[in-house]
Amino acid sequence: MAARLYRISFFVYWAAFAAITARAGQFPLAWHRPPELWQYPFAGVAVVCTLFALALLILYRILPAARFPWSWRRLVAALIYSALLLSIPSFSDQPPYHYVVDTFALTTFWAVLALSVVSIGVMRRANRAA
Repeated sequence: MAARLYRISFFVYWAAFAAITARAGQFPLAWHRPPELWQYPFAGVAVVCTLFALALLILYRILPAARFPWSWRRLVAALIYSALLLSIPSFSDQPPYHYVVDTFALTTFWAVLALSVVSIGVMRRANRAA
């Protein structure tokens, strides 16, 4: 049951950021095109959502649900991976949906940090009980 909830939470996390990206795609930058020539950037939004899915797939492979509480190596690898996501550069002249990537990376880093604290607490409690 917990493993299924863990998998569902990854999907909900992706869906939330996909929705934020789709919403941000509705607001073009004024200097790119006149408003009457603007079209919704379906391809750009799809690419960003696909990048989110790939990033979460890699994170899920690092921290699989069946191995909770995770080992120290997995926790460190997840923290390094989420820190690497933070290092993805963003450019100031991009459409607004590109800025969702920064929010995704920062939120993912804090979520992995919180999961690490929970996992460390569970590991310490299990070591005391043994």
